[in-house]
Amino acid sequence: MEKQLNPNEEPKHPLDLYRVIYPIAKLALDHKYNRHITGAENILDTPAIYAANHIRAADSLLLTETYTEETGLPLRFVVKQGYAEGTGIDDEGKWGRVCKFVVDHTLQIPVAREGNDRANYQKFEVGVGQTLERGDSLAIHPEATRSNNGRLYKFKAGAARLAIANKVPIVPVGLVYDTHTNSRKVDVAISFGQPIFPDELEHPPYTLIPGLKNKAEYVTQTLENRVARQTGMSQTGIFAVLRKLRKLDNNE
Repeated sequence: MEKQLNPNEEPKHPLDLYRVIYPIAKLALDHKYNRHITGAENILDTPAIYAANHIRAADSLLLTETYTEETGLPLRFVVKQGYAEGTGIDDEGKWGRVCKFVVDHTLQIPVAREGNDRANYQKFEVGVGQTLERGDSLAIHPEATRSNNGRLYKFKAGAARLAIANKVPIVPVGLVYDTHTNSRKVDVAISFGQPIFPDELEHPPYTLIPGLKNKAEYVTQTLENRVARQTGMSQTGIFAVLRKLRKLDNNE
């Protein structure tokens, strides 16, 4: 049974227009996509991190819609810094103002995908902590960019580190699109896998792994393997090249 957001509920943040924007986005998404959900019992109504593969720009919207439909709660997404800066979905301004407005007013969490600016990353970590402390869940694409070949790129360890540091569960999510049907809508299968709970890290095999970095890598590989099983995607074993850099390479 679908759980409804309460439009009259006082937002927890003065900029939060999630309850206003959500039904509009849901109407648009349902016009274009048929969602087929499995593993809904793994969607938690307590703060957690959802780690999903990345194929299309719509992935985050469809995952957000599904989470809110099941729980009646908002889901915040980790998004690339460009969305918050107005560079749009193509890094050249496409839908730039719309993306910036949505990011600003639904409390999405921007992160720089390039460079090694520790100060910016610490600001990002603070934002994640505040989101979880507020009682919200968040989602992230550990591949860091969209796959353009139908294969699953190696997950980065950031999602696992955030889950471990904030002592919240992390849930693997798989998205698969079927573009071969004759329907005017696109079928998309969204699967929620078995969560990894914080107390699991207090038992083998995690207790046998030395150091936080190694533990995060182990959790990350576990997540990637589960998403691969959920989607049927083959694993590349390599990190994806960011789309902007890929575009520059192709123009040379």
